[in-house]
Amino acid sequence: MVRSMAAHAAVADAAQRGTWRTALCILLLLGIGCGTYANTLRVPFLFDDKPHIVANTALQPPRAWRALLFTERPVVMLTLAANHAVGGLDVRGYHAVNIGLHIAGALLLFGFARHLIRTHGFGARAGARHADGLAFVAAALFLLHPIQTESVTYIVQRAEILAALAVLGGLWVRGRAGWMQRVALTPILSRGEREWQETRDSVAPAPLSS
Repeated sequence: MVRSMAAHAAVADAAQRGTWRTALCILLLLGIGCGTYANTLRVPFLFDDKPHIVANTALQPPRAWRALLFTERPVVMLTLAANHAVGGLDVRGYHAVNIGLHIAGALLLFGFARHLIRTHGFGARAGARHADGLAFVAAALFLLHPIQTESVTYIVQRAEILAALAVLGGLWVRGRAGWMQRVALTPILSRGEREWQETRDSVAPAPLSS
């Protein structure tokens, strides 16, 4: 009885420490992402930003929400239209969304890598001990890799961020969801396939495989 209670307490204590480690890793990724790209908030519209955002009347209501659904990249254009609706041509809002989406991708990678390591790597106990640290390293590399600079700071390259987000979301679903959820979400995630095919060489690969 005493041994059972002690074992239960040890398991609960380990779980609590694991929760704090996970929360710390997430906070660190948020801080690293915001700190790294904060100086890009005032970068002006450049190159293709001007015809696709500044001079693009399709982003302005009431036409935007209907017409943009039939463009080649409706998700990208609708996010730009949302930016325009909220802040007009204030460049800071567009950069903030790019940064937020990129950090979201890093957090998805962290979650997927953590789950993969816990379930398929090093055995159950070792995997549980090392999962947060290794997943954090993978996500931080994705977050900070120089190849990501263009897609984060060049506003219209939001397409690359969204493509990466779709791929990482697909990995997350494959790793965590049951078959019914996979079937239900497949059409949504596949919307990023075209952008992914065009931009796959610009997305830093995760050093993991299932």
